[in-house]
Amino acid sequence: MTSNIVGTVVRGSDFFGREDLISQIWEKLRTTNVLLAGPRRFGKTSVLYNLLDEPRDEIKVFHIDLEPAKEPVDFVVTLLDKLREDQKIMNFLRTGVIQVKEILQGVEVHLNVGEDVDVRFGLKERLKDNWREVGESILNRLEAHEQNLVILLDEFSMMIENFLDGRLQENEVREFLLWFRRLRIDPSMTRCKFVVASSVSIDHYLSKLGVIAAFNDFEKVVVGEFEDVKTAVLFLEELFKRKRWLISKQGIRKILELVGPPIPYFIQVLASEVIKQCKKKRVTPKAIEEIYHNSVLGASCKTYFQHYYDRLKHYDVRSERAAKKLLRELSLAGNFERDQCYQMFLKETQQQADIDGFNNLMSDLENDFYIRFLAETNSFVFFSKILRDWWLRYYSL
Repeated sequence: MTSNIVGTVVRGSDFFGREDLISQIWEKLRTTNVLLAGPRRFGKTSVLYNLLDEPRDEIKVFHIDLEPAKEPVDFVVTLLDKLREDQKIMNFLRTGVIQVKEILQGVEVHLNVGEDVDVRFGLKERLKDNWREVGESILNRLEAHEQNLVILLDEFSMMIENFLDGRLQENEVREFLLWFRRLRIDPSMTRCKFVVASSVSIDHYLSKLGVIAAFNDFEKVVVGEFEDVKTAVLFLEELFKRKRWLISKQGIRKILELVGPPIPYFIQVLASEVIKQCKKKRVTPKAIEEIYHNSVLGASCKTYFQHYYDRLKHYDVRSERAAKKLLRELSLAGNFERDQCYQMFLKETQQQADIDGFNNLMSDLENDFYIRFLAETNSFVFFSKILRDWWLRYYSL
């Protein structure tokens, strides 16, 4: 039975309705690396943990959280520290990578005598001058392992942002990205694959750094809404069944109507508020609508959506200003043709003509799941109804 877990990682039986997505990822990993795309709280990390918890074809899977990484050496340190959790893998690495054997011996001297030591700090001290060579040696050695491996890299874009916000120059970040790409596309790299996920689009940073081709070996898989309404209905029935509440077909239709595209996270937010606030065990469509407007779009739930506004700060000043203007007007109008958006962009940025800047901004807004492009009408709309309603409530003035 499915629990209503809002905004945090779900595992086991609480992971619902993503079977086709999981199968798609495993199929792609047979031949290529995967870029898992989707906004914050849409379930990317839950997807990663499903890959970790339920590996297929006897593949060995490692999950690595890169958010704390501040410089390139941390990438290799985090990888090596995670591999340390598997004694069989580590024994294999020790016999084939002399640097790894020496580095670990240096750290474990302190561990063996019972000293309180930060293992990652110890690894970093020993890797700071040769992290490239050691990282390359580790991945090359893993290619000779008896098992195929999948390495899940969570919050990769956050790591790149940390690099840029820290003491690194852009050319150093570019060098890291190109170094990592060179290792991945080596013809001998056949047994080790990567899944990269992040709550901020990697395309934004690659474009900013001028290395958009650094990830062209990845195939994008989007974590978005449920693929069909039937799955969304079953999901809602499970959520209410867990609380032993009755919800009518009309109530379910009302929730899906208010949410718009059946995005699990937004469904969970509304269902959670309904269960929390309804006094009776039977939920009416009228009560659901009142809760949606007064609570879900109200101040008490603002934190569920505020990051959509706050993360525009990742854009440069000119693009941030234009993005906020476009989203504000789009929330009011519902949709704009492409040329209307372009004219608004030019006016807000005070440019005579900047089609490249406009295309880059609209691409970023699409990749970050603010808007959708409708080819049949050559127009843009909000990515989701509930996000448009929230924007209209708080940022339409």
